[in-house]
Amino acid sequence: MSTEPTEEDLAAARALIARADAKTAAAKAEADEQERAAREVRHEALRQIVESPAYAEVTERLTAIAPAFLAEGAHVPYLVTALNQVAGIVRR
Repeated sequence: MSTEPTEEDLAAARALIARADAKTAAAKAEADEQERAAREVRHEALRQIVESPAYAEVTERLTAIAPAFLAEGAHVPYLVTALNQVAGIVRR
């Protein structure tokens, strides 16, 4: 009994590899498409937030108080945290 693969065995293995490669490529293309769609949704949501009157008002107020906030000795990460919290409120 020979342990050497036959030409048929090799052809079957190549066919399996080709099908697996095709499925992998299709899955990657689908994942890429989903990621692109998710980016578009995030971009549109951010655009709507930034164009909202509430965002403009909050930005204006924060811009006005930021120098005083920093002058009081607050560190920039605290200001960034505050800005992120306000942005979260605006999004709601």
